[in-house]
Amino acid sequence: MIDPAFTGMACATLALIFLASAWGKARHPRWFAGALREYRLLPEVALWPVALAVPALEAAAALGLLAAPLRPLAAALALALLVVFSAALGLNLARGRRDIDCGCWGPAARPGALSGWLLARNAALAALAAVLLMPPAGRDLVWVDFLTIGLGTVALLFVFGAIDRLIAQAPALADLRHRHEEIR
Repeated sequence: MIDPAFTGMACATLALIFLASAWGKARHPRWFAGALREYRLLPEVALWPVALAVPALEAAAALGLLAAPLRPLAAALALALLVVFSAALGLNLARGRRDIDCGCWGPAARPGALSGWLLARNAALAALAAVLLMPPAGRDLVWVDFLTIGLGTVALLFVFGAIDRLIAQAPALADLRHRHEEIR
């Protein structure tokens, strides 16, 4: 059994991450269809329907996580989406195709090359979703729990954002490291 305060933090964090991801894709479906095209996993005829379906599914997972009766189904959907996204990333990494945008956040986000770090990030999010499939402990929340949920969610989102930026900047950092070694 999972403490309900942790469940609340996990739900809020995943919901906000999935909503942000869905928002960027839904606002720019042509861009997202182009990002999907770069993965070279779907036939051309499927790109547009998938580009419309993915943000809708992400939004459904996010909103479902916020409604207790829908939480197990929403957590399973979030987990399934993360598995599919990770499989697409992994296949392209195995093919040596690193220089494509992950398609995670929309065109406003700086594109970064695919890397194993994205798989690790997705694995952490998938673990969070998997935890939500477990029943919460049967105790009532008190005021300090709501404070914990709010502040914990903010902290988790800051950590996630920092890790995501580091992953996006990894190729530039590697290039700087290489240049520095050449100068020495």
